[in-house]
Amino acid sequence: MLGLYVGAVTWPLWPARSGGCQALAKRRIEHEALRQTYADGVNREQANLLPPLRWAWILLVASRFAHACRDDFSSALPRCLEAMLDFVVALMDVSGRLPMIGDADDAVWIGFTRDTEDPLQVLLACGAVLFGRVDFAARVARFPTGARWLLATTPRRIRAAEAGQSRARFDCRGVRAAARRVFPEGGYYVLGADLAVRARCGSRPMPGRWAT
Repeated sequence: MLGLYVGAVTWPLWPARSGGCQALAKRRIEHEALRQTYADGVNREQANLLPPLRWAWILLVASRFAHACRDDFSSALPRCLEAMLDFVVALMDVSGRLPMIGDADDAVWIGFTRDTEDPLQVLLACGAVLFGRVDFAARVARFPTGARWLLATTPRRIRAAEAGQSRARFDCRGVRAAARRVFPEGGYYVLGADLAVRARCGSRPMPGRWAT
């Protein structure tokens, strides 16, 4: 659906069909984002590393294309994206690493530089600017090139984030992690800050192929 949406808004060679494809893809992307994600940001597949990051990338890229084309999604989609990133940040340790729960791979499907940037850093930098989240920014070592590309339509906000008065935002020492975080729908509980315990006490994953 993301490919269909990007193609429809980028190459509208057949106006009679491109508009229908654009509307269909946009509708399905938002529907699936909300269907496959709890309101607290936990992915229903319950594999916390790969699915949220993959979904967050899809939603971020789709929303940036939509914004550039003045075809913004409803407010539900950015709320979903922010909740996903909020959950991921809550699980990170003091070094910015995520616990290896569930499936994962090292694939990067958008490369902005020759030296592949950490996709999580790009996501959090974008989230910091788009949602004004200091806690996201505190997890970003330096403003990544990928975020510059994706936020090209908001250069003023990027400059503000990098300005001296906001420099503490992009320093992990500037914001201390919350001592307790609860994600009741997904069933995740995080206790502690520097030394954390992460526990899952919830229902089983989505039915069908995700039920393990």
